[in-house]
Amino acid sequence: MSVKYGKFIDNGVVVSNGSQRFHMYQTALVYEQEGLLRRLIAGWYLKNQVLMSLLQSPLCARVAGPNLVKRLRSRHQEALAPEHVASLVIPDLIERLGRFRLEKLLPPGFLSYCSMRAFGRLSRKYLEGASLFHVRSGYGRGAMARAKEKGAVCLVDHSIADPIFIADILQEEASRWRLPDSFPHWHWRCVSSDIDEADHLLVNSPFVRDTLVACRSLPVQRITVLPLSVDLARFSPATGAGTKPGPFRVLFIGEVGLRKGVLYLIEAFKRLKLANAELVFIGGITDIGERLAQSEVKFFHIPVMPLEDLVPYLQNSSVFVFPSLVEGSARVIQEAMACGLPVITTPNSGSFIKDGEDGYIVPIRDVDALAERLLELYNHPERRAAMGIAARRTASREFTPQRYHDGLMDLYKKLCQK
Repeated sequence: MSVKYGKFIDNGVVVSNGSQRFHMYQTALVYEQEGLLRRLIAGWYLKNQVLMSLLQSPLCARVAGPNLVKRLRSRHQEALAPEHVASLVIPDLIERLGRFRLEKLLPPGFLSYCSMRAFGRLSRKYLEGASLFHVRSGYGRGAMARAKEKGAVCLVDHSIADPIFIADILQEEASRWRLPDSFPHWHWRCVSSDIDEADHLLVNSPFVRDTLVACRSLPVQRITVLPLSVDLARFSPATGAGTKPGPFRVLFIGEVGLRKGVLYLIEAFKRLKLANAELVFIGGITDIGERLAQSEVKFFHIPVMPLEDLVPYLQNSSVFVFPSLVEGSARVIQEAMACGLPVITTPNSGSFIKDGEDGYIVPIRDVDALAERLLELYNHPERRAAMGIAARRTASREFTPQRYHDGLMDLYKKLCQK
């Protein structure tokens, strides 16, 4: 028995990531490093080392395409013991049915709901011996009840605002732009259920915590805030950053849709009519495709790309703008900060930007404020450079893997004591 962690070490932790790649891989790695991980339950996960070696070959990249190979390789965590990973393929397949346009025949979010329910039910067989069940919100339905029957504490990892808050914002936004209400109520049913059943909640920003308290009257003591970490070696400023000539490049990375406030950024950029300036979007276009097609603003659009390919775009931009209406704590903001970019964002992005120091905070939907801050950074390159340096300094202090590791272990010990 470990003196460090008490009796919990006899059983340890089961981490449930849910479908797709998510930050819970990193969470599982922390528990693994401490000898606590009993199981990571994931969607399709690449365990076979021979296949991993094939994916690293130049031939495979030429045949399958480099982007597909990178996505496949991301379904693997090098330092995790393969025997500690349970791979659930069926929920992933259900979710991917949406790519065959089946989702358009069903209520919004219904396939996601089915995938989450399947994941929760299939997870129940992997809970044996767990004293802590650390589950991503939405994927615990059925599994959390079983874990509690076995005496485990249920820690729900929730990384976006409360679903009630999200619904209010997005339904109001759809009405403002005269778009159909496509809010995926079915999807958020699973998430809400897990929030309500949690013994404790782990969130990635004070903003998320505050929405949970406001919408559900949850006691603050049931919620812990812990920001995610960033790979500071990969996401770093370019050599000679801030000194290269070129256009004033405004960069947005993320889902190009209503929730991200992209339409307000386009309007702000349109008003300014800046000389030698570019607006760049990286990410899949969702519910505003027709409006983008009708826009008078010229912008560059690049579809979704693997994480490692984002770095040159971050390093060679002037400012990162993320005018989201509702988030948790957008990790891409932290990555932009790590690359030495000043950031303009909203309070609802859940960022750790200090207004006027390493970027600017503007109200949601405020085109005037967005335009004002963009113009300020356009006219004052020395201020841009100073803010970029401050942003990198903040990222290097606040978003280290060790800080996340220590925060997670502090919470683990707190839950052990209970």
